[in-house]
This record gives sequence, structure tokens and C-alpha cells, in this order.
Amino acid sequence: MQGSNATKSYEVTEVAECKRLGRELEVARQAYDQLFPCRLPPVTGLDYCGANRPAVEVGGDYFDFLDFLSRPSPKLGIAIGDISGKGIPAAMQMPSYALPSALIVCPQANLAGLVTNLNRLVHEALSPNHFASFFYAEYEVPTRRLTYVNAGHNPPIVLRKRADQCEVTRLDAGGGVLGLFPETSFSQATVTLQSGDLVIAYTDGLSEAMNAQGQLWGEPCRGLWSPEPRISNGRAANVNQNNEV
Repeated sequence: MQGSNATKSYEVTEVAECKRLGRELEVARQAYDQLFPCRLPPVTGLDYCGANRPAVEVGGDYFDFLDFLSRPSPKLGIAIGDISGKGIPAAMQMPSYALPSALIVCPQANLAGLVTNLNRLVHEALSPNHFASFFYAEYEVPTRRLTYVNAGHNPPIVLRKRADQCEVTRLDAGGGVLGLFPETSFSQATVTLQSGDLVIAYTDGLSEAMNAQGQLWGEPCRGLWSPEPRISNGRAANVNQNNEV
């Protein structure tokens, strides 16, 4: 009889603890969601959007759009990145990563220098053995020029239709991941977008997703065309297009 009562008491305590952890996790999820943009400023001639779906309740992915549209040369800042790890441990590091990038309060002439300084801040802010991939770009509205630095992130891709073919360009110029070393140099590059171009920026949560057969999805453009598109590093590659993009 005493054993039965002790078992029931343990079960009640366990249920209460699970409910408490669930409430705390919900608070963490709400705080995590607030790190993402809640509004997208309209940009002339540009349709864009962003979304985040963590593998569990929270994670280490990050993206933001920075409004520099009221400047004499209007620009849109685009940031996306990923903290090493998954779930709560990665989410706990994310503010240390997102807040330094939020210090970008005006468009930059030298994005490579900006990311070099950001790397120092992230190195100081992140816990040991953590690092972050990061992609930052500024889109110049009048000229459609996209200048970017890729710090070890999954290369965004530019898809451009040309008659019955499609050009695929990887945006991979830059350098290594942020936070591993205090002194790291980066480079920047510029591409000029055209009407109808599609730019896809993503984290490894997309490329490492699996289908029902347990196969990795891979890069977003793979499987959209047949034969499989040839993707070049920083250069356009012609591919046969079978599906709409």
C-alpha cells in the first residue's frame, strides 16, 4: 500500500515538473520568436519574405531585414545565419550573435570590414567551442546591385531564367565562420540582379532535411530541373529547365 502511494506521488511530481518545463519552454520560444523581424518594409521593384521553422521548439537560426530605404541611396540589408548546435543550447547563444549584427544601423561601404569587426564581437560573445555562419548583403534599390559577404554560410543562390534555360549562381565569396578566431579577414562581392531573378538564402536546416526515404534534400535548386543543374562558384551555369521556379 505504501509503495503504491509513493508511486502515485512520484507520478504527480513528474507531471507537475513536465508542466513547469513546458511553460518555461513556451516563454523561451516566445522570446526566440521576438528576435525575428515582425514587419517587412516595402521595397520598390522587389518582392521578398522570410520565415523560420526550428527543428525543435527553439534553435540557433537567425535572419533579419534592415531598413535603409530612407537614405539618399536606398538599400535593404539582408542578414541570415546559424549558430552551431541545435535546440536550446543553440538558442541560448543566439542573442549573443543577433545583437552584434543589430548594431548595423546604417548602410556600409565596406561590408568586408563590417563582418571582420562583427567576427571580433561574436568571438567575445559566444561560449567556447561555438561558432556561427553568417551571410550579410545590402541590396541597392536604384541599381539592383547586391553586395554581400558570406562568412562560412550555406551559399545563397540566384536563379535567372533565360528562354528554356536557367542560370544558377552561388553567392559564396567571403571567408570562414564567425567566432572561431578573433582575427579573421573577409572579402566581399557584388552581383547585379535582373527583373525576374529569384534569390534563395537558407540555413542547413533546409539542405539537411530528409524525405520519406531518408535522403537529404540538399541545396534548394537540386531536383527542380532535369538533368541536375550544374552550380558554379560565383559564376552562372546554364541548366535545362523543366519546372517553373
